[in-house]
Amino acid sequence: MRAAVRAIEPGHPGGFVKSEIVEANGLSVTDAAQVLGVTRPALSALLNGRADLTPQMAVRIEKAFGVPIEQLMEMQTSFDIAEVRKRADEIKVAPFKSTMARAPTGEEEMTNSRSSARLKKPAPIDPAVAIDSKRVELARARVMARAWAETIAETRRTDQAALFARAAIEAFAACVAPQLTLSPPFVTVRGKLDTTARQLATSVGREAAMLPIVEGGHFLTSLYTTLLPGGA
Repeated sequence: MRAAVRAIEPGHPGGFVKSEIVEANGLSVTDAAQVLGVTRPALSALLNGRADLTPQMAVRIEKAFGVPIEQLMEMQTSFDIAEVRKRADEIKVAPFKSTMARAPTGEEEMTNSRSSARLKKPAPIDPAVAIDSKRVELARARVMARAWAETIAETRRTDQAALFARAAIEAFAACVAPQLTLSPPFVTVRGKLDTTARQLATSVGREAAMLPIVEGGHFLTSLYTTLLPGGA
């Protein structure tokens, strides 16, 4: 497991649908399939990563559960890109070299120079698009955090979940209100996070800080229960 959210390898969208939609709503696979109007085998294949998320299935999920189709399909696209990157060396394509090259005229050189200067200016980023991107990254991070929590013994999971949520909140607070100091926890928590889990929690907190402050705070306050057994 990598620490930084940006460096996390995108997961199959089926994992998100299973944990954040089907299980979060207390549905069985059969029940969810009926809600979506698809067969149980078709939904099961998606949830277990054996089938891609199609636009048609994403529309059904959006209509039934309110998750935007754009968010769902971005997960599938990110996953597909990551998968093909793994096999990029197997695709044998040589760089294209034009045989039609010629010396540019003085006017063309001036035009090219102006074009290059314009290209060097970064294009403005739509704030709404940037925030939606953060939401997608945080959804993936929450799936990874739950997967991490499920590897912990039941006797330690409550304490570890509290430590993870606390680390994320501390990172969030350091970004949005660095002049403030968090009060100590009301309950003494045993143990400590390992380095990888702490780095992931810190990354989650920093990413949440890039959302509107109320939304980011809500995400983090719900993180603890997400990591508990049966958490939604």
